[in-house]
Amino acid sequence: MKLTFINHACCKLIAGDIGLLFDPWIDGSAFNDGWDLLIPTPLALDAIMRGITHIWLSHEHPDHFSPSFLARIAPAHNDRVTILFQSTRDHRVAQFCRGLGFRVIEMQDSAPLALGGGVTATCGPHDFYDSWLHVTDGTQSV
Repeated sequence: MKLTFINHACCKLIAGDIGLLFDPWIDGSAFNDGWDLLIPTPLALDAIMRGITHIWLSHEHPDHFSPSFLARIAPAHNDRVTILFQSTRDHRVAQFCRGLGFRVIEMQDSAPLALGGGVTATCGPHDFYDSWLHVTDGTQSV
């Protein structure tokens, strides 16, 4: 497994043929122009998306779930990238992502999900709206 820090809460995990991007907020502002990234994202979008098969969104805050990022990548990547999000009562994030043409898996609490190539991801809720993710390839875990 190779874990690369991108910016803010965004990291890229490559495990064999599976590429997982966590909470991609890489440019622009969030919270009605109240927040900006502390530094510009050092990688170009093509480098960030290279090898990505899944995007995991931990929760709906715009510094983790960035609608502008998803809309920007959808035309080039929605046919090969699956969005992973915790199952919620309102399904709002999942519906937004499906509206962009992405395949979406609403992960059930603490149920391992096979991503392929022996890689599994398990998600669970934390506090009111956040969530955690555990990824393993059977040998290493993040």
